[in-house]
Amino acid sequence: MRRMSGRSRNRRTDWLVILAAGLLAVAVVGIVSAHTASVSMACSAQAGATLRVNGSAYPAGSTYTYSIDGGATSGPLNANNGGTVSYYAGVPTTSHAAVVQFHTSDGLTQYNYTFTPSIQACVAPTPEPTPVPTPEPTPVVTPDPTPVVTPDVTPAPTDTPAPTDTPVPTVEPTPTGSVAGATGSPQVTAPPTDGLVVTAQTVGTGLAAIVGAGVILLIALVLLTPARRRRPVRR
Repeated sequence: MRRMSGRSRNRRTDWLVILAAGLLAVAVVGIVSAHTASVSMACSAQAGATLRVNGSAYPAGSTYTYSIDGGATSGPLNANNGGTVSYYAGVPTTSHAAVVQFHTSDGLTQYNYTFTPSIQACVAPTPEPTPVPTPEPTPVVTPDPTPVVTPDVTPAPTDTPAPTDTPVPTVEPTPTGSVAGATGSPQVTAPPTDGLVVTAQTVGTGLAAIVGAGVILLIALVLLTPARRRRPVRR
């Protein structure tokens, strides 16, 4: 009987060990499955790039934060978001990256996950048009005007006026006889003073006229002298 009781005890101990190991395994599986987190990124031409965050089975008070392309950090947010939450990450023509951090409230730091997803551009960017250089206009070289040589004008020779002969004054002859009474003076023509040229013929003609006038004057004086002597003297 004693032997049977010893075997029974051993069997009971084995069963207890197996039960404890099973409970421990279940507890470990429960703890592991109690912190679920996943993060991913997607891209489409219509929606652009998106960040997807899924957290569940975290103890109350657990949170997460995220930032996209090195921008400002958003959060903290509830880690038990109850499904996948999407955030706009940018245009589809460029690549993007994000950082997501989960923080559990039960002190099990091994469940403080940090995710760094990234995605490449899913739409080719529109190429920028190549600028067409505008040709610079060819400068037009303006030739220097040929200087016009003006010939020196030779002044026309001025005719030198012919020298004007200075008129020679005619000397009146002085009468030699004395005549009582009125004396007549011959009218002498004054020599021309208009600057005309006096020729030898003109001078000779003038002298002849003056001499003739003097002769006539003398004859008249002779004829008049006897008549005056015959007049009776009035007393």
